[in-house]
Amino acid sequence: MLSGIRYSSRERERNETTDLRTFAWLTTLKGLIGYGYYPYYAIRWAIALVIMGALVLRVSGEGPRNGMPYGLSYSFDTPLPIIRLREKHYQIDLKSWPRYYF
Repeated sequence: MLSGIRYSSRERERNETTDLRTFAWLTTLKGLIGYGYYPYYAIRWAIALVIMGALVLRVSGEGPRNGMPYGLSYSFDTPLPIIRLREKHYQIDLKSWPRYYF
């Protein structure tokens, strides 16, 4: 309940500000982590980035070329340095534009 009140307070601050930078910053915080009161929003972003990474591998042809028909495990494994699902993922050298996504 307290987090809901704090969230509403930040929302009011965002709506009443006249400074464009403050408005942009608060809007970014709201969308990414719910002003810090709803950090599970970050999980949604992580899932979206993993799915986007799999699509990048699929569309570019880099996934099938490297033996990854779907690329979900590679897309999940590479941005998280703490978790190492497969050592093979760290030996893959992506070509062209997918390299910049990852």
